[in-house]
Parts: sequence; structure tokens; C-alpha cells
Amino acid sequence: MKNYKKGFLTLVILSTMSLMAAEDKTIYVTTFDDEDGTNPDKCSLREALHAAAIHKAYGGCSAGQIYSTVPNVIQLEAGEYKLNKELRPNSDVSIVGKEPGDYSRPDVLTNQFPAATPIKTTISGQGNSRIFNTIYENKPGLVLNDLILKDGSSLGDSNYSVGGAIYAGGALTLNNVNILNSKAKVGGAIYLNDVTSSLNINYGVIDGNSADQGSVLGM
Repeated sequence: MKNYKKGFLTLVILSTMSLMAAEDKTIYVTTFDDEDGTNPDKCSLREALHAAAIHKAYGGCSAGQIYSTVPNVIQLEAGEYKLNKELRPNSDVSIVGKEPGDYSRPDVLTNQFPAATPIKTTISGQGNSRIFNTIYENKPGLVLNDLILKDGSSLGDSNYSVGGAIYAGGALTLNNVNILNSKAKVGGAIYLNDVTSSLNINYGVIDGNSADQGSVLGM
């Protein structure tokens, strides 16, 4: 009877773990390269956003959520993602950096685990491109967590040189996000496009951004 109970418990645990794995719809980015359909063995951030928008596997990325009413979550690793051109999300999505926490010690302020550490994940426009643009088509909601956005620039776009790092057409939420050294004519860091856009910031640093009007925010 004891052996039967142990065997049954093991079966239940394994079944539960398999079910949890099967239900994980997070899209995991597996390369820092800014590729788009060129390597079926790797999932880039650009490919992950496309997979999230079409709700189908794309490049090396999984399909994510089945239903368009459920926002996708894209998980990044620690390191720097260097963009060749701006990212254009076309569905509600959350992009999450590597958790900036140290579980080996408690935080000095809260005395709870994990201790807060510097942000580990960076997305760079390399001084050549804006980082995010959500004004097209669906004007989706964009949630960014635990990220550094740096060196974005819209100065190369003579008609729409707004929002050096982010040009927002929908709801924008920043949770522990730093925006650094981005440039535009209007809204060095962020530009809110129209009545459909909004901004919610929960902790972060906006520093070193420049513009003729509104080095931090334009609208």
C-alpha cells in the first residue's frame, strides 16, 4: 500500500508538472541578434513580437497565446539586444527583462527576498533607430518590465522625429524601466501620439535624453 501511494503521488506530481509546462504560453527569446525569419532555431525579440501579433509560431518562436483577447508575455534574458530598426508591436504585449534580484540575500530596505539588483536586460537603438513604435494599425498596449532602453533616436525620420525611445499610440506601462540617452526633435524619451495613448510609470530612471521640445515627454 505504501509503495502504491508513493507511486500514485509521483504520477500526480509528474502529471501536474507536464500540465503546467503545456500551459506555459510565454514566448522566450533565445538570441540577442535582431533577426527576422533567418534562423528557425533561434527566437529573436522582433520575431517574438510578430508571433505574438499573429498568434502563430514564427521564426524560432512559439505561438504564444491562442486567443487575441489574451496579451502575450515575451521573456528576455540578461544581456543587450541591439536593434537594426524600430520594433512595431501589433498586439497587446508585455516584455519582461531578466528578474533583477538576488535570492541569496534579503533586500536591505524591505528585508525580504530577493535583494534588488541593477537591471540586467538592455534594448539599444544603437543611436540609429527608435526602440518601440505602437502607432500603427491596432495601437496596442505595451507593458515593459525590468528593462533599460538606451540610445534610441528618431532623428533620422524627418517627418516623424518624435519619441526617441518610444512613440506610443496605445496604453504604455513602464515598471522598473530606465530610458537613457535617446534623441528626438520632440519627446526625447517618449512621445504620446493622441487620445488613444496613455502613460503609467512605476519606478524607473529617465536620464540623458534630449530634444528641441520635451527632453523626457512630448505629446
